[in-house]
Amino acid sequence: MEKFSGVVSRILFYNEDNGYSVIEFESDGAILAAAGTAVKLNVGEKIEIEGVWQDHPKYGMQIKIKDLSTVRATDLDSIRNYLSGGLVTGIGPVRAQELIERFGEDVLDIIEFEPNRLTEIRGIGPHTAETIHNSYMEHVSERYVVMELSKIGLSANMAIKLFKRYGKSAVDVIYQNPYKLIDDVNGIGFLRADAIAMQIGFDKNSPVRISAAIRYRMNNSAVSGNTYIPYDELISSCSTALGIGEDDVEDLLGKMITSGRVMIDERGEEKRCFLRHYYECEKLCAHVINDLVNTPGEDIEEVWDIIGQYEKYTLITLAEEQRMAVKTAVTNHFSIITGGPGTGKTTIIKAIVYLLGRFGKTFALAAPTGRAAKRMSEACGEAAGTIHRLLKYEYSGEEDISLSGNFGRNEENLLDYDVIIVDEISMVDVNLLSNLLKAIDVERTSLIFVGDARQLPSIGAGNVLSDLLGVERVPKCELRQVFRQKEQSLIVTNAHRINEGLLPEISKDNHEFAMLNVATQQKIAQAVLKLVESNSFDCRRLIAEDRLQILSPFKKGEAGVLNLNEKIQEIMNPASEETEEIIVGNYRIRNNDKVMQTKNDYNIRWTNINTHETGKGVFNGDMGYVNHIDKSTGEIHVLYEGERRVIYDQTNSDSLILAYAITIHKSQGSEFDCVIIPVFKASMSFLTRNIIYTAVTRAKKRVILIGEGDALRMMVRNDRSSERLSALGDFLSDLG
Repeated sequence: MEKFSGVVSRILFYNEDNGYSVIEFESDGAILAAAGTAVKLNVGEKIEIEGVWQDHPKYGMQIKIKDLSTVRATDLDSIRNYLSGGLVTGIGPVRAQELIERFGEDVLDIIEFEPNRLTEIRGIGPHTAETIHNSYMEHVSERYVVMELSKIGLSANMAIKLFKRYGKSAVDVIYQNPYKLIDDVNGIGFLRADAIAMQIGFDKNSPVRISAAIRYRMNNSAVSGNTYIPYDELISSCSTALGIGEDDVEDLLGKMITSGRVMIDERGEEKRCFLRHYYECEKLCAHVINDLVNTPGEDIEEVWDIIGQYEKYTLITLAEEQRMAVKTAVTNHFSIITGGPGTGKTTIIKAIVYLLGRFGKTFALAAPTGRAAKRMSEACGEAAGTIHRLLKYEYSGEEDISLSGNFGRNEENLLDYDVIIVDEISMVDVNLLSNLLKAIDVERTSLIFVGDARQLPSIGAGNVLSDLLGVERVPKCELRQVFRQKEQSLIVTNAHRINEGLLPEISKDNHEFAMLNVATQQKIAQAVLKLVESNSFDCRRLIAEDRLQILSPFKKGEAGVLNLNEKIQEIMNPASEETEEIIVGNYRIRNNDKVMQTKNDYNIRWTNINTHETGKGVFNGDMGYVNHIDKSTGEIHVLYEGERRVIYDQTNSDSLILAYAITIHKSQGSEFDCVIIPVFKASMSFLTRNIIYTAVTRAKKRVILIGEGDALRMMVRNDRSSERLSALGDFLSDLG
C-alpha cells in the first residue's frame, strides 16, 4: 500500500449513488490517475490517497483507491478552485471570485456559520444563500462522516455507504449502537459490528450486544435453512461467542421473548426459539394449507371420461398412478405430486392443464426461478413465470427480511385464478410460500404443488415439501413408475439407482453416463480442465451455449467451484486487449463471462431488451452472461435468460461470481444437456445421496463423473442428509 498527496486536476467520473470516482491529480509535477470510492471532489482540492497501483488494459496504470481524504482549502487560490468547480450549488467561477473579493479567506466560514451574510453579494437573495449553505453543508457532513469513521477503522467506501443511509447523523448512530449496522448495511455482520463496539468502549455485558448476538445467531441458523433453534443451544452458543455467562444470555433472551421479538414453541421438554418472522410465516402457511385441505373439492363425474379423451387426443396412455394423480389434483383444493426423473411429472401437468381447460377453469403456472419457469413453459406449451412475478413483486426499500418487499398480490388483492400449479416446489422456502398463500382465495383457488422429494431443500429457510409430505391428511400422489426406460436413458436409470442406494451403471460403450476414475483433488481438477481445453465431448461449444455445467459439491479446494472458475475462465475467456475486465472481490470478471447472482437483491432493476418491460429483483442462483463492462464507471451489464438486462455498479457487483462451475446446491431448478461432476472425499455432510442425486438429475443428455470411486460409494450410501429444523409440519398437524 502506498500513500500519495496532490491537487485534483480533473474529475473523469463520479457516481452520485455510491461515490465511485475516477480522477486525475497532480503530485510532485506528475499527473496520476486514481479510481475507487471517495467523497465528492472538486478540481483544485488537496487530497491524500492510500492505494495500490494496478495496470488497466485500456487506461494504463492507475491507483486503486483504498482510502482518500481531503485537506481543507486555506489559501485563496485553493478556495477559489474549490468554489469554482461546481461542487457547491449556486456558485460558479464568477460568483466564487465575488465571494473571495468580499470575504477573503473567511469565505468558507461565512458559508457555513453566517450564510445570511451571503446576501451582501449582488444577485444573492435569502433563498440562494440558503441553497448555497445547504449544498456546502451536505459535502462538509459527508467529509466529516468519512474522516470520523476512518478513526475507528472503517473504509471510505463503507463510510460513504453509512452516510447515504444515515446522513450526517451516521457517526452518532454508530457510537450509540454499532449493532444497528447489522440490519441496516449490507456487508457488516456481527463480528464487524462487535469489533467497532469494542473499539468505541461498549461493555461486553451490554444488553445491546447480547441482543445483537442472539439475533445474529438466529439469523445464521436461518441462513443454514432452519426456522428455529433449540433454546439451550442458542444460549450456549451465544455465551461462548460473547465470552460471558449463560445466565446473562438467558436473562436477555427472556426479555426478547416477553417483548415478542423471539417466539417460543414448547413441545414436551423441547423449547424452540423462532425469530418472529419465521414463526409467523410457518403459522400462516399451516393455517392456509389447513383451510385448503379442509375445503371440499369438486366431485366432477366426468373426470375419468375427460382423462380418456386426453389420452386419445395425445396418443398417450397414462398409467394408473398418473390417472390418480390427475384426478387428485383436479378434485382437491390442495394436492402434491412428487416423482423422480422419467416418472411423467410434465405429462401430468399437461393433462391437468387440458382438464382445466375443459372445465373452464382459469389457471397459472409458476416456478421459483426464471430458468425453472422457462423449462415449465417449454415443456407444457403454456405461459409460465416466476412466483415473484405472479405475485407482482415490488421492492419496498427496507432491508429487514420481514419487510423485504411488497407483493402486489396479497391478502388485500388476491390472485384471480381458479387453479395455480407450482413446479419445483422443493426449491420454495417458507418466506416465499407464505407470501404466495397470503394471496390465495381459499374458497375459490386450488393449489397444486409438483416436485421431487429427493432433491435438496430450498436455499432459503424452511423445509416446505418434506414437512408437507410428512402430514398424512395432505392429498398427495407419488409417481414411482419410470416411463423413459424405452429411450435407454442411463441418466434416468442411474438417478433411480442412486435413489435406491445403488451405484450408477457406467458403460464404456455409452457416453451418456461416463466416469473418469481419478484420485486426489489436484488430478480431478486437472482432468476437468483437460476436458474443457481439449474440447472433449464438444465441451467448449456447449459451455459457450450454456448447455454444459460443471457442478461441484464444494466451493473451496482444487476441485471446488472457486478454483475451477478461475482456471476455466482462462480457457474459455482469456484476458486480451480487446476484452474489457473489472476486478470484483477475488474475481476478474470479463465481457462474455458466465456469472451468477449469489444473494437476493430485491431492489436492482432489470429491463427486457426485447419487450422493454422493466421490473426489479434478481435472485440467489440466477445465472447470466456479461455483455458489457464500462471500466470508467465500474458498471457491469449482465443478460439473464437472454433478455433481462441488469446493470450492476460498485455497490452491488460483489454479489456476482463466475459461474462456469457452480455448487450443486445452486443448480436446483436448472437443466443442462451435459453436466460434469467432480467427486472427491471431504466433509461427510456434503457426501450425501441427495446431493449426487440432485447433480445427476440436472442433466438431460450426458453425465460425466470425474473422481474417486470410493467417494461416489460414500455419497450413494449416505442417506443421512443434513436435517433442517422447521415446524411447518408440526403446526399443520396441530390443526388436524
